Formats: sequence, C-alpha cells, structure tokens
Amino acid sequence: MPAERKTLVEYPEVRIYAVENVIGYKFADSMLCLKAIQVKHFINQFGNQALVQLGDAALRLALCSAGYERYAYAEQILEVVDVKATNANLAKLGFPRKLNGYIIERESAELGERSVATLVEALLSAVYVDCKGDMTTVKKVMETLDLCWKTEDLSRRGETSEGKSNSK
Repeated sequence: MPAERKTLVEYPEVRIYAVENVIGYKFADSMLCLKAIQVKHFINQFGNQALVQLGDAALRLALCSAGYERYAYAEQILEVVDVKATNANLAKLGFPRKLNGYIIERESAELGERSVATLVEALLSAVYVDCKGDMTTVKKVMETLDLCWKTEDLSRRGETSEGKSNSK
C-alpha cells in the first residue's frame, strides 16, 4: 500500500482535513464528513446512503432557489437541475478534485462515476446538516465545486424549451 494511502486509512482526521480543503468548508462535527466519505457496505449495509438522499435534495433546492432568484423560467430551472445534478456531472466535478481518493471503501470496491457522484451528494448533505440548514453555506460549497448557476445557464432566457420567444 502506498504511504499516502496508508496515512489516509490509518488517520481518518487526515482524510477529513483533506476533504475540507477540497470543498472549502470546515466541519464543526467532523463525524458528518467521516460518514459522508463511507461508501455503502463499508461499515454497515447503508453506508452514506441517508446522507446521499438529503444531499440530492439540498443540491436540487439550492439550484432551484438560485434559478428563482435569477427570475429564470421553470423550463430553465429544470434544465439546469437536470444537467448539474446528474451523476455524470457530479463525478466530472469530483474526479479532478481527487475526491475519489478520500472515499472509505472495502479493498475490492471499484470507485466509478456513481461512487464519486454519491460522495459529492453526501458531502453536500453533511455540510447542510453541519451548518443547520443554512443554504448560503451550502451554496458556497457548491460554488467551490463549480455546481452553481453560471451566466450561460440563462443564455436562453426569454425562450421556451422549443426555442420560441415567450413575449406576447
């Protein structure tokens, strides 16, 4: 086992500290972060699945509220959520940040797209719980992970999903 990997396994606080640096958030309750980085079946049959469910909801809520604040049309909000909240997108954002290296798994577990995507959701949930539901804090973590709305997300403003103008 490489020395770096051995350190992460033997000292979970090192792993937690590294994750905090990646997401730009310091946990008051570091056990929430530790729970988030445990994949299903590692310590128990459920792993981080409860956090994953809440994280998915927090992600969607943050994206929807950001769209609402930007006066986006419902179609635009759904489109952004459908793109940004996918496993493919979450994994695409997690792999370059090497989040897959912090997942606690069994030796035989393969860490594919789904594992990294669920880790991102679980981390968002852990932040949500740790900051007592403060969506501003969750949105800051999402911004760090490049999950927030961008100017181009509203580039189709004024058009329906069929590309026709909404003006009368």
